[in-house]
Amino acid sequence: MLRVERLSFRYGKNRILNDISFEVPGGTLLAVLGPNGSGKTTLIRCVNSILTPQTGHVFLNEKRIDSMPTEKTARRIAYMPQRTGVSGLTVFDAVLLGRKPYMNWQPTADDYEKVE
Repeated sequence: MLRVERLSFRYGKNRILNDISFEVPGGTLLAVLGPNGSGKTTLIRCVNSILTPQTGHVFLNEKRIDSMPTEKTARRIAYMPQRTGVSGLTVFDAVLLGRKPYMNWQPTADDYEKVE
């Protein structure tokens, strides 16, 4: 289960998120919808610890996400931005990047099989 409690975030003086709270039970699909500039990406970046909220906390299975090791968080939450500075990635390569938290130095045959 994912739980967000009283999350707030600002870029400088601009308040983007203000006191956001919600729960997403395990096995549930959540869509974040809204107009451009409404804070959707900021919310997602706060949830996966790319950004640090000014107030509030994010819990994953009742554990605060900011106290979890990055590798453990990456095994539970993935983020693929709509646009990146990286070009030339195939869909296969992008999906393989999602296996990174499970790999040592190089992908194994099992990693390739799972991506396939």
